[in-house]
Amino acid sequence: MDPMHPPRRRSLRRALHVATVATTATILAACTGTGTGTDDSDNTGGTGGDRVDADRMAEVAEDSGATADEIVDAGRPVDAATGPDRTHLITYTVDPPTSEGRSASAWRLYDHRGRDLATGLSEVTLEGAATPFVRAVGDGYLLIGPAGRATFHITATGTVSHVRGATSRPAAAGDLAPIYGSARLYRPEGRIMFTPTPAAGDWQGWAVAADGSVVRQLGYADGEIQFQRSDDGRRWEPIAGHKTTPRTVIPSLTLTAVGDYVVAALTTEGSDLEHATLDGLLVRRTDAPSDAAWEFLPTDVPGDADSGGDRWWEPAVRALDDTTVALVPTGDSAASGTFLVDVTTRTWTRLPAPGTEGGWEYEFEDGRIYAIHPERSHTRVSTDLGATWTRLPH
Repeated sequence: MDPMHPPRRRSLRRALHVATVATTATILAACTGTGTGTDDSDNTGGTGGDRVDADRMAEVAEDSGATADEIVDAGRPVDAATGPDRTHLITYTVDPPTSEGRSASAWRLYDHRGRDLATGLSEVTLEGAATPFVRAVGDGYLLIGPAGRATFHITATGTVSHVRGATSRPAAAGDLAPIYGSARLYRPEGRIMFTPTPAAGDWQGWAVAADGSVVRQLGYADGEIQFQRSDDGRRWEPIAGHKTTPRTVIPSLTLTAVGDYVVAALTTEGSDLEHATLDGLLVRRTDAPSDAAWEFLPTDVPGDADSGGDRWWEPAVRALDDTTVALVPTGDSAASGTFLVDVTTRTWTRLPAPGTEGGWEYEFEDGRIYAIHPERSHTRVSTDLGATWTRLPH
């Protein structure tokens, strides 16, 4: 979901980013050995006959009386996660051919063999696609509407309850940042959503580490990108910045916590505001002394001369596991230009797409990578950095 721009770039979209904390949940533990789903291991496609029927989907989207089962059967997947007892929950949407018109969504809970356990309705929108996201927590799932406006808890048996809002409080170890691009945290104890203290003020990006400490990115001053840290809800304290030029920036949605590290992408602007090249990754341990410098990892993908081209003007950086982050370029470049970086071994690799067509979108959680295509009726998951992909049930 996606920060540091010099003042002249403040007119760009300033999306808020909360990095994934500790381990967030993912999908299909069955993929590690239980065999639910169809293996598409050659990464060449294997998608014949699985396209969404756009006419049927639009018809269901317009029907205010459509059931959850009808939405699931006609829709396309949006997100998925694995929870207790190897259950997994997938969300679906039906939407019109354009961004105008009614869109509806639903969710379905499966057991580890892919059998239906429960199905329920989710959000409805009158403009744009209704796209609920899901994150697994220790005792079930969080079902999250746009911008976190509606958040529900679903147990492994399908019982639904509303997640209540709470007053601001310090972040703590175990808190989750389930909504990419939002300033809200989820605390499993009490099932509450809250905004952490101290107040962020004029921040342009932030991340919450596994130990509960918070790092935020400030503006560009005196030739330096500036950062601060807060522990246990105490006041913000400055930490080491990074010297750079005004045209070399940290884009929105890239300050991210991964295990014991905080990372951010560094890019250089191109000829206009929609083109930038990827310089590399800034890396810093969360327990480092305040004056410890950021380490710069230059882009280094073996055999990759262009390093993803110039489509890095608004990338995303997502935690895959406790040592690896994914760098996703802007727009359609995601399918062919996504990089995986192990911050402990400094290893860069290019993520192989599930098929030869473009348009794949990715989620990264707890060591698994999920590939979702807006024209396909299923989701795929990889547990080996994209070497093989397995189809999930629909």
